[in-house]
This record gives sequence, structure tokens and C-alpha cells, in this order.
Amino acid sequence: MTARPGAASMQDGAVLVTGATGFLGLEVLTRLIDRTDRPIFAIVRAPDDRAADERLRDLLRRERGSGEELDGRVVAVDGDSEQPGVVLDEGGQ
Repeated sequence: MTARPGAASMQDGAVLVTGATGFLGLEVLTRLIDRTDRPIFAIVRAPDDRAADERLRDLLRRERGSGEELDGRVVAVDGDSEQPGVVLDEGGQ
């Protein structure tokens, strides 16, 4: 993929998006897709990763007319950030 002018490179690291299926989260996700080349992980409430992927693809198709952005770049992961025990380590360890 060719970087767009002003786009962050893959070296800048992956991005984690929560709420990607909501109004604001979907807007953030589509802007990240358009403006960066960074890999994106999206937490999606679903029974498993396959269902999360399908849900996110459906939303992107409705929003953008295509779900192809997911192919190798956006990874949908089933999860619920409101569940007990979900913690993001600040140190990355």
C-alpha cells in the first residue's frame, strides 16, 4: 500500500479502536483507514472473532460501499471493554 501524503507509516504501530460499531467509533475507524497506513485492531461485541469480522464488514459496506479495508489491515476482535478484568497495560509489557 502506498502511503497517502501526511499519512502515518506502519512504523508508527498499531491502533486499537473500541466502539467501532457505534456512531463515533465508526467515524474514527473510517478516518484512520483513510488517513493512515497503520494496522488497526477493532474490538467488536460478538460471540467470536469471525462474527466480529462479519459485523464490522457489514458496517463498513453500509458506510463506505466496501469492506475491503479489513483485508489484512483492519482486524476485528470479539470482546467487550466493559467486562471485568479487561485491562490495557500502560507499559506495553
